[in-house]
Amino acid sequence: MYYAMIDDSVAYIYDLFAIAGMLILSYNADKLSKYSNVSVLSNFKLGAKRQYIVAMAAICMVLPLFGIILAPHPQVYLKFSYFYMNEYSNTGVDYLYHRTIMKILTYISFAGMMVFYYLAKRNKKLYTYLVLILVTWVNGKRTLMVFMIAGILVIDFLKWDKHSRRYINRLIWKAIFFGIIIVGYYLFYNDKTGKSNFADDYLLYATYFSRMSNVKVSIYDLLNQGKMLQYPCQTLLYNLLFFIPRVLWEGKPYPYYKYFTSMYIMAFLIKLFLTCNFKLIYGLNLYPTWEFLDMWRHYIL
Repeated sequence: MYYAMIDDSVAYIYDLFAIAGMLILSYNADKLSKYSNVSVLSNFKLGAKRQYIVAMAAICMVLPLFGIILAPHPQVYLKFSYFYMNEYSNTGVDYLYHRTIMKILTYISFAGMMVFYYLAKRNKKLYTYLVLILVTWVNGKRTLMVFMIAGILVIDFLKWDKHSRRYINRLIWKAIFFGIIIVGYYLFYNDKTGKSNFADDYLLYATYFSRMSNVKVSIYDLLNQGKMLQYPCQTLLYNLLFFIPRVLWEGKPYPYYKYFTSMYIMAFLIKLFLTCNFKLIYGLNLYPTWEFLDMWRHYIL
């Protein structure tokens, strides 16, 4: 990653890629501007089904609460972001439940929240913010909270009355308020968990928000004939055909982050072997080492 970030050729290509992306988005925005007053759901005739959809979305939103009640030890969720602030076993039933059942329930809650916020009446939207607090408390991570707030703002923008200046002013102030909430939560989260204290603000921005490092590593890998992917557009193929079960497609690609993480960790392990001295006593130290590497290879690749 270091070499990708300081390579001039990578920087030029990345800049051209960013400029091209902005020009394409600007062109399409101008082209579609005449449709700006058309609501996303204007072509759907919900009718009497609307109230049932809202009710189902409202139920989906509180599924994490039922998940807490049915958890092996519900008391762990009385502490904020328990699994990021306390010691736990990776094979413990509480952690496995949180990483499987609760993870799915929070994602369903997020989807229900977006549907509910779009369809519900204004006087019912306080329910959305209460569930947002609940999901943030249970999940604990910053990313999901940002996505929930961003989704709310996008929905407000889609429902924006283009002839109401008062509405746009309220939307701007709402965005500013949510921005303060996000920054405040980010600082609070870092203080409580100790995460992200390893780098300065610019590196944190490049890592967590811009994804610049990921793109530059990919460009660097292409320029230097790297082996991150087995063939070109492998991850794009996954994005297009992700719904095909892996049992039916043995050579199905993985998401990009799998290859990115694999390359990074394997490079770290190779460096570890080259810079450390290992003492071999009757082969006893070698076998556990390679067993460890084989475990990581199957887990990552």
